[in-house]
Amino acid sequence: MATSNTTTATRNNVVVNPQSATANTATADSKPKTQRVLETRDQWSAIFAHTVALLAAAVKGEALPDDPRKGYAFGKPQVEPHSRQYAQSLLAGFASKKAGKVFTQHEVLADQAKREEIAIAILLKTKLAKASSGAENPETAARRILSKAEAKQGRSLAEALLAALGEAKQTELQVEATPKGVEAKPKKSAKKAK
Repeated sequence: MATSNTTTATRNNVVVNPQSATANTATADSKPKTQRVLETRDQWSAIFAHTVALLAAAVKGEALPDDPRKGYAFGKPQVEPHSRQYAQSLLAGFASKKAGKVFTQHEVLADQAKREEIAIAILLKTKLAKASSGAENPETAARRILSKAEAKQGRSLAEALLAALGEAKQTELQVEATPKGVEAKPKKSAKKAK
């Protein structure tokens, strides 16, 4: 069967009209396109830094700010859909066993139950733990989120927290510029003077 642009052809028992196919794509193109996710490294680092600040305040026993969620500077969920999950994942990483290996010398943070308690308190205060149903207890929702979230950056978060608490291991600076037994090379100006 011969086809042309003005006639209708039958293919696989389906009637195909080439003119209507192009008309449908034209209307589909006129619909608004979805926006691309624009989360940047700066936004990720702001979330990381604010999480460290909240954890440091909680460990020191200080009260959290009145609006601790404000420091995260979350954008619209349509533009930055992963930022809230990232904050939840950081708190899960704080409560993880990997973070516990860094906190072995710390009296409060060495206990995993205590770390989970701190993470749940921050989840509740920042309202990052939403109940899936109206009957669910907020603390139960926080525990569920903490257990389901992928634990991210537990070790680096723990090291940043220790640095914020002022308990990071201090590395000794090298006093000598050259190793022992090796003579320092004379400078060019000293060679010319000879």
